[in-house]
Parts: sequence; structure tokens; C-alpha cells
Amino acid sequence: MHLDPKLKEVIDHLCEPGACEFRLQSGPLACGTSVMANEFVVNITVRSLNPTTVGLDMESYSVFLAASKALEPRPKALVVKSICDYANAEKDDQYQMFAAFTASRFVE
Repeated sequence: MHLDPKLKEVIDHLCEPGACEFRLQSGPLACGTSVMANEFVVNITVRSLNPTTVGLDMESYSVFLAASKALEPRPKALVVKSICDYANAEKDDQYQMFAAFTASRFVE
């Protein structure tokens, strides 16, 4: 899937320092069907394929899959994520509610 040029322009503007109350990073998001909690595996399976990957998650996989399989006119999918762990051995859900809040606040 490709990012719509108009949407990319808006995101790039929002990612400029001081443009909003959040620190934004835009880039490729790796998504799959399982949770990753091993930094070595993440580096081998994700970063070796695309070193510019900025995030990893499971939930967006179904969003992009559904959009790619939809009948014409296909919807444009957008996923906004907040980071709440580093996909390593210390992975836990301590900041998950805060991450959900910040992502929803950004979309608002």
C-alpha cells in the first residue's frame, strides 16, 4: 500500500517540531499476526527487510488486509499508533492505556 500524497503532506507538516503537542514520527509500520517480544527476532525479521521501519504491531494487519481485499472503490487505510513498548523482553501493558489515549487524541 502507498500513502496518499495529500495525506503524507499533512503528516509531514504535523511531524515538524512544535507543530503539535506530540512528538510524531512517520514511516513504514511492520505488521503481522503475532506478538513480538524478542529484540533479536525483530531485528532479523523486520529491520533486515526495511531498516527504516518505525513501528511494529498486530492490529493494523487486519485493517490493511481488509482494505486491500475490499471491492472497488477500495478504502484508504490509515493507522495511527502510539508506542507503549520496545518489543523486547521487558514488554508489558503498563503504558497501553496511555498510548491508546495519545493516539486517539492525535486523531481528534
